[in-house]
Amino acid sequence: CLFITAATSKGAFWATRTLLQLSEQHHSRSIPCGTAFDAPAYPIRGLVLDCGRKYIPASYLENLIKVMAYYKLNTLQLHLNDNGFKEYFDNDWQKTPGAFRLESDFFPGLAASDGMYTKQQFINLQLQAERVFLDIIPEIDVPAHSLALSHYRRAFGSETYGTDHLDLENPPLIPFLDRLLPAYCPRAP
Repeated sequence: CLFITAATSKGAFWATRTLLQLSEQHHSRSIPCGTAFDAPAYPIRGLVLDCGRKYIPASYLENLIKVMAYYKLNTLQLHLNDNGFKEYFDNDWQKTPGAFRLESDFFPGLAASDGMYTKQQFINLQLQAERVFLDIIPEIDVPAHSLALSHYRRAFGSETYGTDHLDLENPPLIPFLDRLLPAYCPRAP
């Protein structure tokens, strides 16, 4: 007889992952008799994936979530905007690629043309992750690593620090960010 007890549904889910892993360690696919106590050693177990510099298809992220759940990882931070280094592009910010990987209703054309996630794709990833007790942390870098934003609106780039930095003293920038960021960073309940 097999019994799983856990204080939360998350604990019960992770217990099933432990049982799956145990069953795969034995050729007979049976689980040894005994009692096991299983608890994570660290509250946050996860990884960061840079989708900003290199587009990673949503299908890959969906599979990654499944693998992470199997190994009881609970956090996937997605780095969603970034840019190359101008030194590799003739020291010219205009030639340096920058990408913002999320679709924007407010700012059409902001999302990278070489790959982006639609709102529905990103919502689906979050829902899939939620079902396996994994948190997705969307990382949107500002004021640095923001060349995609200054390519979108040239006036947003800093003359002092380089156009991959936003000019925080530019009055229209803050209202722009106030419209952009809440779409991807929902408020806590």
